[in-house]
Amino acid sequence: KRLVGTFGPLIIFVGLCWAVAGPALAHLLSGGRHTVYWLLLVLLLTMPVQLLTNSTNALTWGLERWRLFTAIKLIVPAGTALTYGVLFVLGDLTVETAGITFLVLGIVVSSLPGLVALRGMGRPEWSSGLARAGVSYGLKVWLAGLATQTNARLDQLLMTRLVSPAQLGLYAVA
Repeated sequence: KRLVGTFGPLIIFVGLCWAVAGPALAHLLSGGRHTVYWLLLVLLLTMPVQLLTNSTNALTWGLERWRLFTAIKLIVPAGTALTYGVLFVLGDLTVETAGITFLVLGIVVSSLPGLVALRGMGRPEWSSGLARAGVSYGLKVWLAGLATQTNARLDQLLMTRLVSPAQLGLYAVA
């Protein structure tokens, strides 16, 4: 309860920073492709919700609510595979429908189990000491995670400006 009350506002603040930078980042990364721009923009503008969702979903792990935790981990990949398969069979799998599927499953649907975990926790409480300790630890973990994610996707990020969308798609799938 104290942890949620302490980090909820901080997480929303970081998400708001990403959202404010969203239009410029989407423009920079989209390479003039209209669809990519709008999908990136929506993704960045919804960052406060995404970060809060990730945090509340992490509570399911901390509370050892394994069924909810497993559901969170399976919703996006299983739902994406199923939806992409159906869209492919129907002949409707495009960048737009793939992006919308990812956004809906990743933001809306995956937030539900975390919200269930919050139910019954009571009113959150603020703790300055816990916030200071958490920010110190969290910044280190965040930087390490950011470095890992950047390294894992840097090639694709660079390729958005160097190759055609079709080539990037084939590379990402491969």
